[in-house]
Amino acid sequence: MTFGKCSTCGIHHPSHHSYAHFANPVMESDSTCEAFKTSHDDHYKALEARGIVVIEEMEAVMVMFFPECQERAKMALCMAIAKKYELRSGTKDRIEKEFDKMRNYEFRSLNGRWPWDVAK
Repeated sequence: MTFGKCSTCGIHHPSHHSYAHFANPVMESDSTCEAFKTSHDDHYKALEARGIVVIEEMEAVMVMFFPECQERAKMALCMAIAKKYELRSGTKDRIEKEFDKMRNYEFRSLNGRWPWDVAK
């Protein structure tokens, strides 16, 4: 996996062998950011409407077990979730959807937030 800095938003985006257009140190702005505009599935949105943000709850558990390295614990969790989506690609959802989810978690691992929250 490699990472490149987007020339539009300045954020580091993850790259996987299946998404070679993210591998360049400085990426084209046209399609790069657009690929990260995927949001949560409906079941997560329903929980968030009730004030429950699942990834934040999971990160809190990691921080509880590794308080001395909170950011690394959160990063490791997101990278592990990304790996899950890579490994199961094509077995649950469309491969493209699985890889979008994988890249979203890789992005959160590197930037501490979702790609769609960058502009906020």
